[in-house]
This record gives sequence, C-alpha cells and structure tokens, in this order.
Amino acid sequence: MLSRSLVWMVTFGLYATCPAFNFTNKAHPLAGKKDFYKYPESCTNDIIGENGISKCGANLLKHWRNGTVQPIKPYLVNSLPDYIAHCLSDPTYLNQSTKATDDALHSIKTSESETSVKNVFEAAFIKDFKGPNGKGHSASEWQTVTYLA
Repeated sequence: MLSRSLVWMVTFGLYATCPAFNFTNKAHPLAGKKDFYKYPESCTNDIIGENGISKCGANLLKHWRNGTVQPIKPYLVNSLPDYIAHCLSDPTYLNQSTKATDDALHSIKTSESETSVKNVFEAAFIKDFKGPNGKGHSASEWQTVTYLA
C-alpha cells in the first residue's frame, strides 16, 4: 500500500572535479537524453600566477577501451532549492519558519521585540532543535562549541 505522504524527487548537479586543484566543472545533459551528461574534457579553473592568469587545463576524464568516458573524480551535489523545499515541506520546519516570520513582521510593525537574544545558543529555535536521533541537546553541549575565526 502506498503512503499518502508527499513523494520527494530530488535533483542533483553532476560535476567533474579537477584532480589537480579540486575545482568543479559542471556536466550538461545531452539533448533528448535526460540521464546522459556531457562532461568537459579539461579543467576550466583560472590559475593566478606570477605571469598572470592561465587555465588549469588538467584532464578530467578517463577513456575506457570500450569507448566510454567517465570523470576521474565525479562529484554529485543536491539542488539547494530542492533541499530548501524539502525542509519546508516538513511540518515542524514549516511551523517554525512561519512563526519566526510572523514574529519578525509583528516586531517590525509594532516596533516591539518579544525577545532580545544576544547569544544565538539561547534562541528558542536552537533550544528546541532535535538531532537525527530525535533527542534535543543539553545546555552544556551548546556551551562546548568552539568558534573558529
């Protein structure tokens, strides 16, 4: 039996990563073939050196004996708009973001601020945030956070 919940289709971006500089080069879908992509042959990263700017040009593809080609270092990344839409389709996130937006709008219209949070770890959203195991975090865990500048 199928669930009545929303079925989520996630889209990804495909990239060939430069083996020399880890620069990502986007693959482009072939016309009429939605599951096949064309990768760039060489890296297009701009290298800044003593003599000015030049292209990296490192080879990005492996050529197999059977004529197929694949990236040396493939990279797959989620679509950010899809990820945000997925998060906002979760009732918990939706309710929290709606409440935060409503509170901010109310504060702007009335010049009243319901809360004055000086420390981000004191904010209600952080205190209510649950990890993947469904449990919240204790105050002592938040106090052990190290800031890197």
